[in-house]
Amino acid sequence: MATLKIFDSIPASSQTWRRHAAAAKAMHKWIGDCDEMASGSKIGQKQFLLLRVIVQKVGLSSFSPRKFGLGDQIEQAKEILGESESFRSFLDAIKKDEEGGSGYFAPIREQQHEILHPYSGSETATGPTTLD
Repeated sequence: MATLKIFDSIPASSQTWRRHAAAAKAMHKWIGDCDEMASGSKIGQKQFLLLRVIVQKVGLSSFSPRKFGLGDQIEQAKEILGESESFRSFLDAIKKDEEGGSGYFAPIREQQHEILHPYSGSETATGPTTLD
């Protein structure tokens, strides 16, 4: 890979990355498009840009289940969950930031709550009590 100087410092924002990637003709390409792979200590700027990934944030409303062939399954899931007291209890526990809920989803909510609120119960973080 020919040494090509594109930037003086590592791009710190996606906007800067895009500008440098365009200059290197690395836009809409991936590392598999690299003609010659250099070892880690000899990586060039173009290869570096090809290794970088920008993830676009998109809202939930932009997801289309039908695009993935899931339209019928999503409708069936909505119907089943809409009739489920256990699922309503699960959603209510999330809204109230409570630990439990009831039914099938209670263990899931308990684990979520435990992760989000460690040591919120009688448990406390303790270290070793002896040196041996």
